Amino acid sequence: MTKGSLTSPQYIAKPEDLKTFDLLDKAIWVFNLESHSIWWGNTAAMEFWKVSSYEELIAKDFSEDSATVRQRLKLSYEASSRQGHVDDSWVIYPNNEPVALRLTFSPLVVGEKREKAVLIHLRRQENQGGQDEKRLLEASRYSSLMISTFDKEGSLLTQNPAAEEFYGPLGTALRNGNDEKSDFERRYGLVFKGKLMETELNTSSSLDLDACVVNPHTGQNVWHTLRIRKGRDPITAGPLFVITEEDITVRIESLNRLHSINNELEIRVEEKTADLAAALERAESANLAKTQFLASVSHELRTPLNAIIGFSEAMLYGVYGKLEERQSEILQSVHERGRDLLHLINDLLDASALESRKVKINSDPIELRCFLSQLQDTLEIICKPKNQGFTCVLPPEGIILRADEQRIRQALINLVENAAKYTPDHGRIAIEVQTAPQQILLHVLDTGVGIPENKIESVKTAFTQVRENGLAASEGVGLGLYIVNQIMQAHGGELRIESKSGQGSNVTLVFPQQNI
Repeated sequence: MTKGSLTSPQYIAKPEDLKTFDLLDKAIWVFNLESHSIWWGNTAAMEFWKVSSYEELIAKDFSEDSATVRQRLKLSYEASSRQGHVDDSWVIYPNNEPVALRLTFSPLVVGEKREKAVLIHLRRQENQGGQDEKRLLEASRYSSLMISTFDKEGSLLTQNPAAEEFYGPLGTALRNGNDEKSDFERRYGLVFKGKLMETELNTSSSLDLDACVVNPHTGQNVWHTLRIRKGRDPITAGPLFVITEEDITVRIESLNRLHSINNELEIRVEEKTADLAAALERAESANLAKTQFLASVSHELRTPLNAIIGFSEAMLYGVYGKLEERQSEILQSVHERGRDLLHLINDLLDASALESRKVKINSDPIELRCFLSQLQDTLEIICKPKNQGFTCVLPPEGIILRADEQRIRQALINLVENAAKYTPDHGRIAIEVQTAPQQILLHVLDTGVGIPENKIESVKTAFTQVRENGLAASEGVGLGLYIVNQIMQAHGGELRIESKSGQGSNVTLVFPQQNI
């Protein structure tokens, strides 16, 4: 048989099928794992279990066996199913007297319900059993784990050297005058559950808990983790509680420190978050005040500025009499600078209104081919002063964009003005339309100085200008791209910029599906 292979358990339909085992002088019995009872046993088994009849044998009560015993029987079945049989050392109480034995387990399936069972063959080997017990005792003596045993009343029965080294010799410093607490309660500071603990251990292989105990040598509190298992006293055959424990003080203190650090960090994070929230509120308040101030000042400036522009224009047309050539040149300069200043003021008002979301965005159906062909002449004029080539690639008919026509016209004019400002003489500027799944994209491309990649996001903010290769922004205050970005956000779209220094720019208005 290959090691680890599975052996099919033999099926026994009824106890009578095992009569041939009655001829053996060694005790053999079948233990049903499902009902946790003896299913069959031979005559030698009746003698071993100290019963006078077969009926008394199969009626024996094993209900008080702990979960550990039941689990051990299950493991014996599984191991014998793989290997054919297993040998193991057990302590059994046939007449409430402990007997150390060597048992052989073989897997079976029994009865009409085909329940799992083990055929147990008794091999009494007291000498070998005694050697095993001595080896286990020697192992417990040198174990760093503290091992103690208590009876069902919580009285300390025995302990290994590790426990004795910590708690002191058996019977030392346990009782204190008329103190009625049990040894268990006195040592661990825990209420001894007695019958309740015994009941719990019938359904669970062990109880695990942590206890704060007093170090008798230093008087300081330390933490121990306890594992409690139920066994049977080999002397009295009564219930026995075996407790293994180890010092986990360092671990508990580390966890407490970690918890303390975590709490401190949470407090710091809350404080920083509150500070940031307050700073953000102050910044937003200051920004709102700035926006309101700019809007107010712009309104106040626009009225007299319109008068200056109107009167200068009227004077240039000779409404107030003929001007000399030098007077006309100076007045023309005043008129142009006035219009530039008005453009700046209008930008400030636009930026203020868009930022405060006070601008109503219409949803006009814009036929892009017609819209761009009407705007083309205006955009060409912007490029003429520097002899820049302008191309508008008109899209096919029938492409409809739902957006605010006035604001989209303003956005394209701003982008072309910006491109012309940063593109050298005789450079090229173009507009292209691209349709993509669930998107419409309007591209403004130029052969200008470009934008450093690390500044692309910053140019979308107000009052930001890029100066590259000696081409300084001589006009405006850096509101063009900011206004375009605000217009696109109001449409639910995006202003996308692709650029590198010295390689021109591709500035794109991206309209989502809702605008198609």
